[in-house]
Parts: sequence; C-alpha cells; structure tokens
Amino acid sequence: MIRNKLIRLSNGEILFPIYDEINWRAIFGISKDLKDWKFAGYITTPKGCIQPAVVELEDGHLLCFLRTRDGFIYRSDSYDYGRTWSKAEPTDLKNPNSGIDLIKLKDGRLLVVFNDSFEKRTPLNIGISGDNGRTWKIWNLEIDEGEFSYPSVIQSSDGLIHLVYTYKRETIKHVILSVK
Repeated sequence: MIRNKLIRLSNGEILFPIYDEINWRAIFGISKDLKDWKFAGYITTPKGCIQPAVVELEDGHLLCFLRTRDGFIYRSDSYDYGRTWSKAEPTDLKNPNSGIDLIKLKDGRLLVVFNDSFEKRTPLNIGISGDNGRTWKIWNLEIDEGEFSYPSVIQSSDGLIHLVYTYKRETIKHVILSVK
C-alpha cells in the first residue's frame, strides 16, 4: 500500500516508500526511470510497522520513520540509497498506531507531524530536530478531544510549511506555518 511521498535522491533515483499491511512491514521501491523497480527494506518492528516516511539526510544517507503498534515511532537508517536498512529502533516520539509525516526543511532541520500519545489520535504535534532526528522540540497543533490524523506536510518554495490532516473525522484541515 501507499501512504507517504516518493522522494528523488541525490543520485537521481526515485525512492518509493510502500508497505505490506498483511505482514506489517516497510518496503522501498527504487527506480531510475519509474518503469523498472528494485525492492528493498522489508523493515519491521516487534509488533509491526507501516507507512514509512523517508528523508535524505545527506548523499546516500536516508532516514525512515515508521508508524508502529509498538507505542513509539521507530527509525531506520540506510547509508546506500535505500538498498539496505539498519534494524528499526524506537525514537522518543510516541505513536498510538497513527499516521506520521516527515520532511527535511530547506535549512537542513527535520520536521515531523505526529500524535504525541500512546492511545489517542490527539493531540496533533509538530516536532523540529536540528540533529538528524535524535532530539526534538515539540509544539502542540491540535489539543482538543477528537481525532487529528493522517498528516501530510510539505515546504513550499517560499519556505512556508503546508500541512493537511483529517480534522475530527469530519473534514480535511489545511494549515500554513512558518518556521524559524
């Protein structure tokens, strides 16, 4: 299945993060021409993971964050453009088995959108990291009761952050932010 964005890597290849919801594992398609694909990854966690979100930290070094049933967002790193991946390890970021998204900002910092909870899809939070995802400064975006889920985030050419997510299972909300 598909959830998060394809990314063009520094070597010109396209990395397509996909997942297997039967076996709860992350898989990556790699292609130069969007016609021929090689598959790699097959990452899992103790209770399983899906919906990988990937950024390229530097040439060939990829960071993948994973939605899990383990209570935390897990991470895995690749140092060969996604062909092999490290064993997935938990981050300090909570995950109640809900969707996440991750981007690398133009200034090199990382931005993650997630639910900072073990059980609910509230609150919805934004985290920014200046150390490749090891530590985070976290802000609340939505703190009301209800579900805030399936975030998708990009940074536009003017530097603004555009975030869309399911708002209380009633509508889709679009938020525009600037980061400093």
